[in-house]
Amino acid sequence: MRRHVLAAVTALTVAVASFVIAVPAAAATAPTWADVLEARKSEAAAESKAAEITALVQQLETATAAAKQTAAARGKELQTAQDAADTATGKYDTLTKQASTARSEAAGAEEQIAAWSAYLSRSAGRDLTASITADSDTLLERLGTASKVTDTMNAALEDAATRAGTAEALTKQAAAARRERDRLQQKAADTFAAATAAATEAAEAETAQRSRKQELTDQLAVLRDHTLNTESAYAEAERRRVAAARAEAARIAAAAAAARAAQTPPSTADSAAAPGGNPGAASSSGWTKPIRSYSSYQAYGNRLHPILNYYRLHAGDDFGAACGTGLYAVAAGTVTYVGPYGDYGNLITIDHGGGVTSNYAHMFSSGVLVRAGQKVSAGQTVAAVGNAGLSTGCHLHFEIRQNGTPVPPTPFLNARGA
Repeated sequence: MRRHVLAAVTALTVAVASFVIAVPAAAATAPTWADVLEARKSEAAAESKAAEITALVQQLETATAAAKQTAAARGKELQTAQDAADTATGKYDTLTKQASTARSEAAGAEEQIAAWSAYLSRSAGRDLTASITADSDTLLERLGTASKVTDTMNAALEDAATRAGTAEALTKQAAAARRERDRLQQKAADTFAAATAAATEAAEAETAQRSRKQELTDQLAVLRDHTLNTESAYAEAERRRVAAARAEAARIAAAAAAARAAQTPPSTADSAAAPGGNPGAASSSGWTKPIRSYSSYQAYGNRLHPILNYYRLHAGDDFGAACGTGLYAVAAGTVTYVGPYGDYGNLITIDHGGGVTSNYAHMFSSGVLVRAGQKVSAGQTVAAVGNAGLSTGCHLHFEIRQNGTPVPPTPFLNARGA
């Protein structure tokens, strides 16, 4: 029996040694179980090893906290960069609409002048002014009418020229705004990569800390309790490891179950709040709604921010709902980001292919039920509504982006039968 347990301890030591490579450098000199058992032979050695393990636990906690702080900073940078890109997108959209309107008005003015000139020229080859004044009774009346015609034509021509100039200027401004939007979107994409790396590192550091800290704590208990023999020490370490893994799995399952339980059939108010009617299962095109029960809705578009108190592009839809309400993947895809996102608290990004991504924001960390790299299916529970970040209440901020550019989410989903 003892030989069997010692062999298991040796195997655990090998596994731990390989695992140490993935944890912060501070833990690289962590003792193995063989080291711990050897140190028990001497009280001085045991005390020294206990001090070493205590220091390692502190280093693990410090490293994890630093990784989380870095991830939070990168997440804030990502949110700032994305907001700047979205503001540029809003400016481009506004200028594009203004330029289109100006071009239409200029074209209308030119068409009116052309139609008027054509009408005046249809006078049996006579002079235009003479054509209009032929029915005047006196020479003075004819001259006055000709003058008015000339003034009107000149004014119309001047107005048409002004409108054409405005359209050209707005078109140039829109082109410049598009270039700025593209530049900022590229910057946001680069920042996204940095934030993803930081969030992944923080998640891995936290996972490593939980696992390694538990083992270090078990080793410390063995050093300080000389009544524990090798078999019982190893058995207790294994028991705690399995219990911790089961507890984490149970936490995730419970959170998902709570999110599903919070789902109720949409009310009439819900259905009327946003276009598209009652959300349900995935459509034949493979798309569905991100939330199935909500009490308020605010659409995509430029708006006065309720907290910051200035106008900016609201690059998504807001769904007011009780914290804990389930959130669902709108289509199959791969989770590409899970982490902090500045004023939005936490963010989940899912890549659906073809340049289309969906974003979910304001969840609490405990309400995030997926991890980066995970494959999800349409309608799968990915999170629960929260109130993290700069928020006035529990709600989902949901975005759809095409090649990084935000688009109105509800019309996008409606067009796909969701």
